[in-house]
Amino acid sequence: MKFILGEKLDMSQRFNANGNVIPITLVKVGPCVVTDVKTMERDGYTAVQLGYGTRKKKRVSKSVLGHLKDKGPFRAIREFRVEKPEK
Repeated sequence: MKFILGEKLDMSQRFNANGNVIPITLVKVGPCVVTDVKTMERDGYTAVQLGYGTRKKKRVSKSVLGHLKDKGPFRAIREFRVEKPEK
């Protein structure tokens, strides 16, 4: 399983040896934390939930903080479906 979360910094361009323009997106990626592993038995589907970035605790709802426990308030939480989740 390979997943990545990050934030877009900038758009740019580079030229190759033939003079063709190649568009480039600059992305800042950081440590992604696995916040939950969804299983077929418990949740009805299989997925891996990742958290990225930080934000102030007061900006996150109490239910989300309870779900994350002591992992911290994340800027983004996303799920990626997988066939066989691994811990």
